[in-house]
Amino acid sequence: MPGFLKMSWLDAVMQLIGYPVVIWLCWVWLGIAERDALDLASSVVVGLAIVGLLSWLVARAFGAGFGRGLVFVVLASLLVAGVLYRPKWFSFALAFVLLGVLAPALLLPTRRVQWQWRYWAAWFGALLAMVVVPVLLVNWVPQLQSAGAQTASMAARFVVAYGVALGGWLGYAGVARRLAAGGGEVLVVPVAAAAVEG
Repeated sequence: MPGFLKMSWLDAVMQLIGYPVVIWLCWVWLGIAERDALDLASSVVVGLAIVGLLSWLVARAFGAGFGRGLVFVVLASLLVAGVLYRPKWFSFALAFVLLGVLAPALLLPTRRVQWQWRYWAAWFGALLAMVVVPVLLVNWVPQLQSAGAQTASMAARFVVAYGVALGGWLGYAGVARRLAAGGGEVLVVPVAAAAVEG
């Protein structure tokens, strides 16, 4: 693996496979009708599996413990749900900043990372790779003649979009881990940096 990812091949493969499994589990969970106690129990089990697997994947990406990953996933989910409930420009900006602040605070051993310009550059690049590029790829529909060519095009665009999004996420996590380990330059305000150290 590239050095900045600080991740073994096995971890990278688990990340590659894990997120589609989470998406599939979400699809299964949404299909449970909850008509009786067995359905309700199934819904709870699948929901816990989703949260547990996602927490484990996030924790592994950042080299953090499972508990830290769990807290981050729960808080990030609440934040995203709030943004989706009231999708205004300021809620997107707030989510951008809060998720950028939450990730190192909860997933890294040091909070000093938030004062480094490379961290915010990686965060902005990750958002582009995880949101903007995949949306553009999926929404771009080339004019093809046959249904088979259109299906192949759609499948290829989804695979490339997933690869770009996963690469952005793992690249961001790798840069954050490297900066937490001591690489990078401190950005800004001496008073703020002193407050972080003290």
